Amino acid sequence: MNRRLMIVDDDDAIRETLAHHLTRSRYEVTTVPSAEAALSRIGQVDPAVILTDVRMPGMDGIELVARLRERVPDVNVVVMTAFEDMETAIGAMRAGAHDYVLKHNLRRLGPAVDREMRGAANRRMQRSTEAG
Repeated sequence: MNRRLMIVDDDDAIRETLAHHLTRSRYEVTTVPSAEAALSRIGQVDPAVILTDVRMPGMDGIELVARLRERVPDVNVVVMTAFEDMETAIGAMRAGAHDYVLKHNLRRLGPAVDREMRGAANRRMQRSTEAG
């Protein structure tokens, strides 16, 4: 099963904290500081799940989700933010995000990533069964 996870956040401390927490859950974690960096590395990393912040300089997380849907429609995306904002959550889901979580709630973040990893694995297994 692909256990690769990409974390996209402009805050070094948050990227480091999330990477540490999710590496302990046995994920292969790659971190990048921007949406642009995520798009440039997506082919090299081939993550099953991308965890992205909403508010970043340059391209924001919502636009990143939309671009990912065009380029790699099979990747599962979880949008995270420091602020609970229903309008942003709705925008993220409309853009194609699979889930929306508060980044400081590690108890909710871990299960959200686990769920998306299982969903990605099931989808890949189904495709390989259909192809074979």
